[in-house]
Amino acid sequence: MQKKAEKMGLPKLISDLYHHNIMHYPSWISHSRKYVPAIVEKAVKQDDNYKEEKVEIILNNKIYLFGYKKVTMADDYGELELYMI
Repeated sequence: MQKKAEKMGLPKLISDLYHHNIMHYPSWISHSRKYVPAIVEKAVKQDDNYKEEKVEIILNNKIYLFGYKKVTMADDYGELELYMI
């Protein structure tokens, strides 16, 4: 299953979606709701420090938690995890 997902480009797609959109949803919802898809009922930034951040979003009454941890000092490399709660 993992190899199939990689072949389809899902890891890059999810990473791009997180970095260009989802990580900004908490602030966008409070300031510019029109930039957040209507399916996103709620978005909350749970953690925010130099090396790790967590964003929880609710879609159709389901909770998804995105955890991003920087592996190196470079801003463009890290580990992204997605949990369904």
